Amino acid sequence: SDRSPQGEYPATDPSYNAILPPYTSAINHYLRTGLGVESTDVYEVLTPKVHPWKWGDANKGYVNVAGDLADAMRANPALRVWISNGYYDLATPFSATEYTLSHLPVARTDLKRVSMTYYHAGHMMYIHGQSLIEFTRDAAQFYATTLGKKQRT
Repeated sequence: SDRSPQGEYPATDPSYNAILPPYTSAINHYLRTGLGVESTDVYEVLTPKVHPWKWGDANKGYVNVAGDLADAMRANPALRVWISNGYYDLATPFSATEYTLSHLPVARTDLKRVSMTYYHAGHMMYIHGQSLIEFTRDAAQFYATTLGKKQRT
């Protein structure tokens, strides 16, 4: 049960309650039958065994990888970045991503190497049927374009 009747500290996360059991089951099955992994270990998905996460400097506040991305883009002019966003994502809101990119410490011309796509879904757009179709199409297009550019250089 929730520790707070106001829901301030919910005992569970409704964003994954319905999908966590089938996804956990599916990855464990795939590891053993599809990939042939022989282990008695169970793949843990968001359980106390994988928490608390260690985020480095983010333990002082929040995760910010903008500096790492800028460094990578400056170091590798062939690097292409694809960011997929769910309109209803409350975990990583697309507006925060847009803000971060608009303040990324790289040349404005470097931002032409960043692609952004948006889906009518939440954080896991692949559980929304139409968004999964669009995401799959966009991923194939990104990979084909990126590999095509790499092959010409």
